[in-house]
Amino acid sequence: MTSRPAAVAGLFYPGDANELQQQVLSLLNQAETESVVDSQLNRQNLRALIVPHAGYIYSGLSAAFAYNTLVEQQSDQASNLKNQNIKRVVLLGPGHRVAVNGMAIPSVSSFTTPLGDIALDIEEINYLLKNNLVLSSDLAHKEEHSLEVQLPFLQSTIQQFKLVPIVVGQCSIESISNLLLRYINNPHDLIVISTDLSHFLEYSEAQQHDQNTGDKIMLFKYDQFGTNDACGRIPMAGMLKLAKQSDLFIQQLDMRNSGDTAGDKDRVVGYGAWGLYAK
Repeated sequence: MTSRPAAVAGLFYPGDANELQQQVLSLLNQAETESVVDSQLNRQNLRALIVPHAGYIYSGLSAAFAYNTLVEQQSDQASNLKNQNIKRVVLLGPGHRVAVNGMAIPSVSSFTTPLGDIALDIEEINYLLKNNLVLSSDLAHKEEHSLEVQLPFLQSTIQQFKLVPIVVGQCSIESISNLLLRYINNPHDLIVISTDLSHFLEYSEAQQHDQNTGDKIMLFKYDQFGTNDACGRIPMAGMLKLAKQSDLFIQQLDMRNSGDTAGDKDRVVGYGAWGLYAK
């Protein structure tokens, strides 16, 4: 079996391992310093994260607010202690390049980033395929960035884990929530939903639009997302439907847009980060 090589290293994030590791740790440290919420809240009860997926200069800090919830901070040192509780990450993101009717998993045995290889959970993937919960498509994953940009953050914050990567196409909210039900109650599983928010609105308009979307997220209004609320609205809606049914607690960790980071304010993309916890 083969490994899926990095497709957007050097584009969305640094292609050099040392530079990439330095940037990720810098973003995590910045998020720890700037966080206005308790990033240590219920770490053992964390079940899912909602995280943006643009280039790191645009959305990396927002993503870092989410991944910072995974690591133990040492107050007397700048280093982070990786999470040893999580053993499997189920990662869902929207397809940007290839149309998918359903949910797609690749046939490879690992994903590669400049930081190394991540083993896929082949036994779990075979179960999902056997039960027709997903389909197999290497093409859907080949150039997709929505999953790949999460991987260096996961490698930097979790000690050792296996990956279940899923590109979400056209499918029902119920099919997402039914699939994620397998993982929601296992403290050793982490669900990561990859999504950006509004696209290409003027800065102040985007702020208002994304705040409205954030309000829907916080109130678990999973069936009220519009087409420009979030590119990953389908996996996010499925996750929020299950979260509501499971009586999870949600915490907003960050909200910003590209006009706050590395872009102009004429046409911005919105980013947000949320954590979902068992009570």
